[in-house]
Amino acid sequence: MNLWERYNEEQLLGATLAELTGLPLMQCEEKTLFEVLKRHLTRKELRSWVMARGGADTAAISTETGLNDEEIGKAVHKAAKKIRQPKLRSEFQQLLANLEAEYE
Repeated sequence: MNLWERYNEEQLLGATLAELTGLPLMQCEEKTLFEVLKRHLTRKELRSWVMARGGADTAAISTETGLNDEEIGKAVHKAAKKIRQPKLRSEFQQLLANLEAEYE
């Protein structure tokens, strides 16, 4: 069980990323998507963003990451900003292209 599955049991990572990027990422494997996020986000940004998306309160996030409330807000905002950047979007698009090539 990865970090996303632990805090977001009912929500798919592909659906969340699709919402943020506007790409149809639901077809991609969750593990692959999570690996992309791990490459582009810092550990604290990733953990804060995942826990915040899962509805964890700031006290729980603070315990996990060692950040205070203000730093948690900044980390979550920075992670969401990075996810929307063209660099990460292009990597997601490449994943989709590879997936489509497999099915052809």
